[in-house]
Amino acid sequence: MSAREALSQVDCTKANATGTLRDSCNKDSIHAWTVDLCMKALQEICSTPVSNGTQSDRPSKLEVWGYGGLFVLLVSLSSVVGVFFLPLMKMESYKKVLMGMVGLAVGCLCGSAIFHLIPQAFQLPDETVPELEAYLFKALVIIAAIYAFFLTERLLKLSVDHRKRKKQLSRSRLSGIARESSPGNDTKVYSSSNGGHLEDYGHSHLHDPLKLGNGHGETMSDDSFDETRGQHCSNIHVKIPPSEVRTHQHEHDFDTVELKSHPIKTVAWMVITGDGIHNFVDGLAMGAAFSVSLLEGISVSIAVLCEELPHELGDLAILLNSGMKLKKALLYNFISACTCFIGLIVGILLGGMEEAQTWIFALAGGMFLYISLVDMLPEMTHTAEEASSESFKSGMIMLGIQNVGMLSGFTIMFLLARYARDITFEKT
Repeated sequence: MSAREALSQVDCTKANATGTLRDSCNKDSIHAWTVDLCMKALQEICSTPVSNGTQSDRPSKLEVWGYGGLFVLLVSLSSVVGVFFLPLMKMESYKKVLMGMVGLAVGCLCGSAIFHLIPQAFQLPDETVPELEAYLFKALVIIAAIYAFFLTERLLKLSVDHRKRKKQLSRSRLSGIARESSPGNDTKVYSSSNGGHLEDYGHSHLHDPLKLGNGHGETMSDDSFDETRGQHCSNIHVKIPPSEVRTHQHEHDFDTVELKSHPIKTVAWMVITGDGIHNFVDGLAMGAAFSVSLLEGISVSIAVLCEELPHELGDLAILLNSGMKLKKALLYNFISACTCFIGLIVGILLGGMEEAQTWIFALAGGMFLYISLVDMLPEMTHTAEEASSESFKSGMIMLGIQNVGMLSGFTIMFLLARYARDITFEKT
């Protein structure tokens, strides 16, 4: 038997490994053995893999239930925090703050799925350190590609909107100059009974057609002015019914709370049911993550918290607009959030089964990616487009706020995954 073959059969984990090596030595193979030993040492064939979730490193049951229950309680309380934001919903800065929170949620959810949940689903933390680091940096490239395409699309849209706005402004200026220079402009003067004049410059701020009366019950619409251009009309009265008077105001979905007792729309019950299922899966992921390690559980919980706060604010607004009263909406929102406790219990119970853990992490990773990239990222895009349509400056400000939130979420999740082995929780 050659020296290499004899060495390959040695079990380095056994206590008699040195004796086996000594018995296999002879004068002819001592030189070859020295070379083989050096090569095997360099290849770390006798080193045990560094595991991120060995049985000795796992938290105790008290820590799992304690930390898990604490973070689930924080997630559930986020459902009633929305009542404190109701007075702020009328402020102009509210949408900017909300979009910053949505950006942070996108970064945390997407980062948690790619840096934490998917590796746990494929049991990558049980591999050696170089292999895990190689995955993390490749995953970072995936995140960078997602962010780069989002940023490029938004900048191109901003540029296109800015050019379109400049062209429209130049055209309106040219048309205004041409209208002023033409001999027959559209200025119309009408006489009224009090000797005043009604001047029409071709632009009206009224949303509805006006009814004009001559004092004898006869009415004429604004279209009839074309037939009477230049003629003197006496005793003209403008009649605007009180129901037709409209004030110019910006109406938001949750500026006011409807207190009328009318039937609750079906969308409210759909939101409550969907939110309950969503929170159950969140609790499932948190329970399984805390069963593996406290750091994994905290990282997943941070992602859930960052996503839940803006999500619950939106749900509260939908429930109020669907006809629910404020107290009832808060109650149902809290009840749907409490399903997270049920998910936590199931996740912890299944967390002791290694096969079940991987499937839970896979399910949670897919849900986190869907919510962040399909649900919340289009919302950011829509809000950025609205800001861009107003002005280039407002579009850039909104894009900057969203980028700060996204990059913060990505960075937090990457650092937690990269330095997970250096962060320990001392057991007292």
